[in-house]
Amino acid sequence: MGVEGEPPTEGEVVEVRSILAKKVEEIDSEELDQTFLARIASEADYLARFWKHVLANPGPQAEETAIMVVNTARWRKEFGSGSVQDTDFSAQLLDRGTLFSRNRDKDGIKLLVFCVGKHVKGIEKAEDMKKFFVYHLERLAREEGLAQFSIVFDCRNAGLKNMDMEFTQFMINVMKDYYPDPLNYIIVFEMPWVLNAAFKIIKAWLPPQAVKKIKFLTKSNMSEYVDDENRLECWGGQDTWEYKFEPESRHSNGLKEEGRKKTVTFAGSPMVASPSADSLGSALSSNSGGGSSGGGPQGVDLLHLNPAQEVVFSTSPLGDLTGKVSLTNTSGKPLGYKIKTTSPEKYRVRPSTGSISPGQSVTVEIHVSGQKEVASLSRDKFLVTAVLLDREDIPAAQLADALRTQTPDGQYRLRCNLAGAPETGSGIGQVYASPPPATAPEDPARQVANVSKKVAQLVEGQQQLAGQVRQLHLLLLLMLILLLATLLVLLYRLPSSDNLSCLHSEIQPPEPHKAMPMGGDVADVEKTEL
Repeated sequence: MGVEGEPPTEGEVVEVRSILAKKVEEIDSEELDQTFLARIASEADYLARFWKHVLANPGPQAEETAIMVVNTARWRKEFGSGSVQDTDFSAQLLDRGTLFSRNRDKDGIKLLVFCVGKHVKGIEKAEDMKKFFVYHLERLAREEGLAQFSIVFDCRNAGLKNMDMEFTQFMINVMKDYYPDPLNYIIVFEMPWVLNAAFKIIKAWLPPQAVKKIKFLTKSNMSEYVDDENRLECWGGQDTWEYKFEPESRHSNGLKEEGRKKTVTFAGSPMVASPSADSLGSALSSNSGGGSSGGGPQGVDLLHLNPAQEVVFSTSPLGDLTGKVSLTNTSGKPLGYKIKTTSPEKYRVRPSTGSISPGQSVTVEIHVSGQKEVASLSRDKFLVTAVLLDREDIPAAQLADALRTQTPDGQYRLRCNLAGAPETGSGIGQVYASPPPATAPEDPARQVANVSKKVAQLVEGQQQLAGQVRQLHLLLLLMLILLLATLLVLLYRLPSSDNLSCLHSEIQPPEPHKAMPMGGDVADVEKTEL
């Protein structure tokens, strides 16, 4: 049984290829992708990814690796994954922008974006969407070599109508069964609450190592994993790019892949090829057990780290956990450095980047953000990358660009440990726990049926709620009309000012009669009355 994240030894590679040769002999060659098998036979790095991918499987690791390789070769032949081209898809599918690759995360890993809100089940054929997803996986493999990628589920404006559980399960199964160790991060952006129930089921389909990579992000905290320059404007970034499908150019594939390979020296082991110099996830997974020193172009160490194997955290006078690492430039040339971690949300590194003159040293302080993170501290790791610089007084902007774009000239890995913790296991301060026993997974067809039933119930409830809201709006409208009619009636029946004057005169009390003058005649009286 191997160690998590470590590549196989030469003996283990020979064992896997021996088992694989026996299995291939028993299968008709027409059933397997021979190009893929030839790559397995010639590239030990590629085979190593399958080895690391099956670590948690219950059987012997060499046997499980050979089984996965055979299954992948058979699936690639049946699906035709290597021959899928952009010309196989309709212009409508290419122009919709449901799937595309754009920019990189903070580890330099390519982003594959799935716009959930643009996908509606039934608009495109299910088989076309599956082929389109596989096309992007193959295109990333051709453009990025053995590097991982980070998948972004852009859930803006997404609702229940956009949840395609069948397609989601296909994506998970393909990456789990046929593409070894593919993911750096799983970024879920702006997920609405109505998708919580469906996502809980999706999360159960993921293997444990993939669940650890899930990051729920919004505009406010996406900068922790994707910087402003690599974020689209709709994600709160500075990239003004609008989606337009870009056809693939395949002529430079070989150059790109060769340019990404990097030789790294591991402590206590021979030289081993690391698949991606840019990838924090890939680089750390290639030796999760301990520190490693990265040689320069002539195999000379560029940096001396003190401590060399692990960051030891102890309680500071302020009460927080703090660790220190001293970096000394032993290369004879100015160099830049950058420190990354598998859990950036947990640590504050000061300074995390900088330049060091020949023979000079810098002390880096690492602070743990909260005491609740102590329990998982021993599982975290740090990666120090170093690049050689042309001069010492390089501006900060050029240094940042060099650290982001240049292939690292050296890589050094550090584990985390608490002061006073016992050093057991391999003798380097970390105990590797054996994976928990595998439990029999539920039938995928039954899971899909259950999810579909729950989604249907949610849709029905949403429709009922929408109907009740419409009835309420109608009732409010009727009440408003009734109120207006009542006001009009009251205004109509309200007496006018002239009527009020007449009414006032009618109710005036009569004036008292004047006494008739004595001696007056009747005619005068009648005239007076007239």
